[in-house]
Amino acid sequence: MFTFTGKEKDQKPTSLEMEIERLFGILEELDPTSEDYERAANQLAKLYKLKEIDNNSNKPVSKDEALKALTNLTGILLILNYERLSVITTKAFGLIRKV
Repeated sequence: MFTFTGKEKDQKPTSLEMEIERLFGILEELDPTSEDYERAANQLAKLYKLKEIDNNSNKPVSKDEALKALTNLTGILLILNYERLSVITTKAFGLIRKV
């Protein structure tokens, strides 16, 4: 579900990383002034943007953030349970921190 530690040491390269390596090999063989070189370089730039998005989406959740979320959810559940058992009008939801 969520990881609290860094990446595994023996992690295999993803297909995205393999495609980036393949494009680097193609670029080495092409003339830098050719149109094919420009297209390959543009494709490589797009792949690096995808890799950056992929890396950002796999960031581990810090223990502090997980604890904050759990505390807020517990508070909400306690308020809901109290209001279900003892019907009151309250502004308790205004006291919940907005993250």
